[in-house]
Amino acid sequence: MARKVFTVLPGVRCREDDTRKLKNGRADRYFFVRYRDPDGKQREDGLGWASEGWSAEKAQGVLGELKKAARTGEGPRSLTELRAANLERQAAASSAADDLTVAEFFDDYYVPAVKRRKRTWSHDKGRFDKGIRERLGDIPFRALAKEHMEELMDVLRSEGLAESTVLQYMAILRQMFSLAKITMINGMPLWASAISPVNEVELPEGSEERERFLSYDEADALIAAARSLPVEGDYVPLLPELVDLIQLALNTGLRFGELMRLEWSDVSLQHAFLTVRIERRRKTGGHVPLNEEALEVLRTRNRRRRRGDANVFPPDRTGKGGCVLRRLYAMAVDAAGLNQDSTGPKSKVVFHTLRHTFGSWLAIAGTDIYRIKTLMRHKTIKMTTRYAHLLPDATRDAVNHLRPTKC
Repeated sequence: MARKVFTVLPGVRCREDDTRKLKNGRADRYFFVRYRDPDGKQREDGLGWASEGWSAEKAQGVLGELKKAARTGEGPRSLTELRAANLERQAAASSAADDLTVAEFFDDYYVPAVKRRKRTWSHDKGRFDKGIRERLGDIPFRALAKEHMEELMDVLRSEGLAESTVLQYMAILRQMFSLAKITMINGMPLWASAISPVNEVELPEGSEERERFLSYDEADALIAAARSLPVEGDYVPLLPELVDLIQLALNTGLRFGELMRLEWSDVSLQHAFLTVRIERRRKTGGHVPLNEEALEVLRTRNRRRRRGDANVFPPDRTGKGGCVLRRLYAMAVDAAGLNQDSTGPKSKVVFHTLRHTFGSWLAIAGTDIYRIKTLMRHKTIKMTTRYAHLLPDATRDAVNHLRPTKC
């Protein structure tokens, strides 16, 4: 049986219905508002149930709008007019959402969101501006389809981009669709479907593991080329920095970014190890022992380090993010002729090749696979097994002794 109607706030009344229950077990409430229409007649109109999202405070807000309109003579002055105005606003908002382009969504919604949670957000912006904005930027976001994804991948491939790079562009679009599903515009998500066009296409398999590593002679040639690069002006003092960078990478396996972030407080010359700080994206920090070559590089750098230098490679010398050293490294690789026989991304010498060289040299020296995993700071042993074929004698002995030798 329905209970008696009662007032909950001035001008707001409700009735409870025992036949309708809320999730907490209480009786559902139906809300009304009392007001005077434009003709001065007192009206009582129903709004809706608590189970539909209505509350006394929300009802009082509607009542406030009606009273303000009656007082100022502007805006809807009856519940019927207010509902009609709301429907018109919803239609306009829906139209605006339908017209929101991919570029507008990226600039106005994606970038602010990714800035709060991703340190490398500028990489996403750079890739979007370079490969996506011109091709998809003017298309309404809600109009994106499987065909757009396939065309984008075809264009990127035609420009010679590796499959791993194409996958990076698609990852940005995937993240945009994930954000669009929780971006509410007029109470509705910008992308309401559970499946996005990115899910409908066959994506690249991802980065191919690099097979290239340097021989001892090639490493020596690279260091010699770095020492004698034909540069002038402000670049000349950076050649010793480049040589030190290459030698440390070869002898520690540190990535370029890890070397750029390395601080003197992370280095223990006395105990011959350095600490790689845990980086949020990789989460592969740890301690790395230093051999004599790495120690000599760091001792020399420590002797000539300037007061106030916190980083082993100070950013005012290396450029933002080490960009100057990156350019010089590429020049040294070319000067040493290390890529003249390269046939693709897997065989091309890049800075990461030095890390791969570190792991390969460990295997060639007979270091067991689990110790290599520790020194490389790999998350799983699967990442380390790529070096197993370089372990001396182990696999060769296995096949040579497949069956006992006949007498």
